[in-house]
Amino acid sequence: MFSSWAQLPRKPGDAAGPGHPQAGCRIGLVGGAQQTLCLRSTKSEGVLCNMTLVGVSRVVPSGKIYNQIFDDETKLVRTLGEARSKLAQHKLPQNPGRIPLVRRVEGYSSSGFLSDRQQMWVEGLPSDDFTENPVLYKEISTQALQKAQVSEDIAAAREVRGLAEIIIPEKKNSDIIERISNTRKCRHEDMVAALRQELASLGRERELSILEPGKWFLTKLAGSDKNLVHLFQRIENGSDLETCSIQNFEEVWDLISQETLQRKQWIRELDEALRQAEVARTGLIKDVLRKYTKMLEDIAYLLPSDVHRVIHKEAMMINQALLANRRAIARLFVNLMEADLKKDVFLRCRMDERMQAWKTTQKELIVASFRKFMEDERIQNPSIVKKELENMRQDQLTLNEKRTALLYSLGNLLPLTHSKAEINEWYESVVALNKRIDTHNVQYMMRIRIQYEKVCQECLSYVQECRCIENRSIVGLSL
Repeated sequence: MFSSWAQLPRKPGDAAGPGHPQAGCRIGLVGGAQQTLCLRSTKSEGVLCNMTLVGVSRVVPSGKIYNQIFDDETKLVRTLGEARSKLAQHKLPQNPGRIPLVRRVEGYSSSGFLSDRQQMWVEGLPSDDFTENPVLYKEISTQALQKAQVSEDIAAAREVRGLAEIIIPEKKNSDIIERISNTRKCRHEDMVAALRQELASLGRERELSILEPGKWFLTKLAGSDKNLVHLFQRIENGSDLETCSIQNFEEVWDLISQETLQRKQWIRELDEALRQAEVARTGLIKDVLRKYTKMLEDIAYLLPSDVHRVIHKEAMMINQALLANRRAIARLFVNLMEADLKKDVFLRCRMDERMQAWKTTQKELIVASFRKFMEDERIQNPSIVKKELENMRQDQLTLNEKRTALLYSLGNLLPLTHSKAEINEWYESVVALNKRIDTHNVQYMMRIRIQYEKVCQECLSYVQECRCIENRSIVGLSL
């Protein structure tokens, strides 16, 4: 068993390589030895190319041109084999009686199986002049035989030249190759259709992994919006603003901040779920492509390189869709985060508006409360001051009556009847009474002043309290 390379004839100057349509194809030849096969062309003036013997044969690629080449070469190989068989038969003796393979021993009892020449060599003397030298005879015979022998290349060329120009086939070519090709083509097309159908089915199945996180996110977002509406209703009404305090606003804003953080967390979870779904989809698609690549290679309608090229083309289209999905997921994440930031800004503005309204209401309430406090009778006319003034008037009247009576008693002091000591005593009584009146006025003025200072201190305390309330309302909560 040996194999050779046969090359199609081509015009002079044309280049034909392994990728050229006229390049040679490898075929297997059956024979007893390795030979070089040369073909004569009937289509052009090309000649046989010298071929290198190779020990491995391969399958001829499918196609009309290759099938025709294969059929022609097969016919030539068969014709060459028949010619060699006939030649081998002609070399054997046709009539065994004319040139026997083994001579019969009857009538040859004296010399046995030796020929006459061999018998003469046995009976001759070593230095005899007329006896033939067997060694010299063997050398001459060997040289004559070597001259008569022909090289294998010349014999092969002679055999090829002896082949017929036109070979009439015994029967027409079989369409088994076409039928096998058509069968493989149908199986290949069915497998490609099954691949696309399975990819479409996989896409429909994986849509649920996209829809479920989206529905879950929308449900959570709707619940968060309801909670925000309910929180703002607590500080929307004007009557509620009067009773609200800064602690109520801080509590409401803390709840709003928690809702904002929760929405951001939901957005991140949605993005992670969508990315995981795309990763899982990519893994399943890889498994499907590997499975169908193996199936298409087993069908062998196309070469493995062509199969990989087809799968690569499908994979490129799928990669474009997957990249578009990932860009859409990233864009969705950015849009959701941007919308959440805008909503956060809107909530801050709305909360700041409510805070300004509350501050205005609180200022009006503080001013009204302070005005009411200052218009109170307790501040305008303190009862203690009234009482002190009344006591002061009564004491002043009593002291004034005493001083008047003392002054009137001066008329009774005559120079002859009263002494100087009595006059001095009267004078000292008048001075003491005047000092007592002055001391009484000073004491009561001090008491009244103390009471007014208490009222003023109470007013200042209330002013400070109002100022603290105003400062808390002005500072407010940190948004």
